[in-house]
Amino acid sequence: MALADGLESLGCFIFKGFFMCKCINVKTGSYDNQVVLKAPDHMANRDIGSCMTARETFCIDKCIAEEVQSLWDLGITTVGCCCGHNKPIGYIQVIQEDINQMIELGYEIDTGSIGAFFTKTLY
Repeated sequence: MALADGLESLGCFIFKGFFMCKCINVKTGSYDNQVVLKAPDHMANRDIGSCMTARETFCIDKCIAEEVQSLWDLGITTVGCCCGHNKPIGYIQVIQEDINQMIELGYEIDTGSIGAFFTKTLY
């Protein structure tokens, strides 16, 4: 059995070559199915001009929280993210200064917004 077949049997599916999460009845923009993560030191209480400004904690979609945390551990500053909720492909958006590092890490650019990348998480 191929990896794709195995993951699809667990409720995942492929869209344009990406594995999508299987959020059930979670609307884009809602806070359902999220976890609260402590802001990393490089982002805590920092004004970065987005919804992720000057906070001590952030609500992150559960299915991409580990991926976002690993980027924070590398010193990358995120300004937004969403798993896609089984509709659009998930994204993680970073500040301008971190775009090259995301490319070096192998992230594919999401041309919808400056600094946005498709998530790598396999659901």
